[in-house]
Amino acid sequence: MRVKKEIAKEEISQIICDLLERGKTLKEVAQSYGITKQALHKKLKGLGIDLSKRAPAWFARRKGIEELAFPEWLLEQRGKVSLNDLAKKLRVSITFLEKQIKRLGLNPADFKRKPHREIIVVPCAWCGAPVVVSKPSKLKRRKFCSKKHLCEWMIRNRVTRRVLYDKELVDRFIIENWKVKSDAEMARELCLSVETIKKRRRNLGLKRR
Repeated sequence: MRVKKEIAKEEISQIICDLLERGKTLKEVAQSYGITKQALHKKLKGLGIDLSKRAPAWFARRKGIEELAFPEWLLEQRGKVSLNDLAKKLRVSITFLEKQIKRLGLNPADFKRKPHREIIVVPCAWCGAPVVVSKPSKLKRRKFCSKKHLCEWMIRNRVTRRVLYDKELVDRFIIENWKVKSDAEMARELCLSVETIKKRRRNLGLKRR
């Protein structure tokens, strides 16, 4: 039969620390002091101790993961691993991890982002300016720092596919070549329709006899 024991005043602070920070439950603390759970709860209630306001350290130590008691450690993991992978690594549920992140004053959405990938920088095929590539698979194609440089490169190399339509470049090409080339020839080199070339030439006031 369990003997009822009175709690000394100097033991109260130790009990509060166990219940709010060290990961111990009301039942565990009551057993260690040789009193009933109900008696301990009544004593704490009389002192105005609210067990629902446990510190984040209590939840971390209850799970046996000391790292989760420190926001600095979680901030170091942000960007290195996703929230799902971190939960698997720590062997806790996603729900618990999200709640613990909130308890530490952080935003769980910041941890759901994918890890940062290595930045790949290649030179522009026209001017040599640096261009950032998001995926290694995109390195198979030539990269350009702007639409204008892409059009310049396609006109210079006479690529046999439709260029991105740039009125300024098309007009300049027509002004330079309309006297020596027919509309069909210019259309073929620019990969545009003959009607488009005729329309742009007439808008420029370049009329053929």
